[in-house]
Amino acid sequence: MDVCEVNIHDVGIFTNGVTIGNYVVILTSAMASAFVPQIQEYYRCGHLRKFRYLFYLDVLISWCCIVLFSIWMKEIYTVLVRNEELYTAYSIAQLICFANLIYPFYHFTSSIISIQKKTQHILWLVFVPGVLCVVLNLIFIPIYGYKSAVVISIVAYWSQYLLPLVVPYLREVTKEWIGGIWKLPVMLAFFVLSILICQLLSNGTAIYKILLSLALVGVSVYLLVKIKTVLNPNDKQ
Repeated sequence: MDVCEVNIHDVGIFTNGVTIGNYVVILTSAMASAFVPQIQEYYRCGHLRKFRYLFYLDVLISWCCIVLFSIWMKEIYTVLVRNEELYTAYSIAQLICFANLIYPFYHFTSSIISIQKKTQHILWLVFVPGVLCVVLNLIFIPIYGYKSAVVISIVAYWSQYLLPLVVPYLREVTKEWIGGIWKLPVMLAFFVLSILICQLLSNGTAIYKILLSLALVGVSVYLLVKIKTVLNPNDKQ
């Protein structure tokens, strides 16, 4: 705190925002845990198409939950938080939700690494984001304040999507199951666009939020049904 010149008041606001924002981890981790048997089965049996669609399903549901949490975060804080000072933490919670979009990629990649019994490579997924987070926080918090730590958290987490571009083992593993590492930067660009759109919508009228929420739920249900047919156990492709 002394090194980065952050006072206890700011730490309290940041902690509150991160705590609320990270509640989405409950949803993303529950989804990933539910997929564990299929992840193991599909990869071990070489059903990479099913494995890939399962990943997309996980990302889709995680994205929908995160977007819904984000656009309604101001209202959530209005209901749950009566303290005016803590209410300002909604913007932190709003952004920190998006850091958890990395969880599906981490979970699927680490599962493959474990199946191949090359667990030393999991260090890339853990060590690099950790070092980035510490170094960038030490550099930017004294300059831009504690709120920069939110952006740094997202950058550090999402750096895992770029590791296959520079780590040979992760590149080969990712190309095998996702079909091309070029998809990862595209996904990152989509996630960044999602943040910008959610920032605009969160300050919009309730009717737009309601319509978007209904659309997200409807599209998600439709895609769940479509993907379920791809994951039909009778289809051995």
